[in-house]
This record gives sequence, C-alpha cells and structure tokens, in this order.
Amino acid sequence: MVGNIENSIELRETLESYIELRCPAPAIRKLVHKGYQAIGQSIILYEIRSSFLNPNEIQNIG
Repeated sequence: MVGNIENSIELRETLESYIELRCPAPAIRKLVHKGYQAIGQSIILYEIRSSFLNPNEIQNIG
C-alpha cells in the first residue's frame, strides 16, 4: 500500500532542508523564493516571485 506523502513529516523536513539550501541570500528572498506543494503522490517545486509586468502581483512559477 502506498502512503500519502502530504502527511509525511520526514518528507516535509527533507523538502524544507532542500529548499533552504537552494534559496537565495536573505536580502534577495523578498524578490524570489522557493516553495513546494504535495498533491497526492506528486511533489511540485516552484519559485515564488513578483510578476515582471506588475511587481505587486506574486507568481508561483514551476
């Protein structure tokens, strides 16, 4: 039986460590940051950044 990864504490800690290592310096994080989303058995990694045309609009790219 396959478990639900959305509730896996070990996987969540691993992903957060991975993202923390690959995030830009704290001064730049307000401009671009990394994130993830767990949907069923899939993990989606994405960047969180402001829109090029509208800096007040936040986009998830990934």
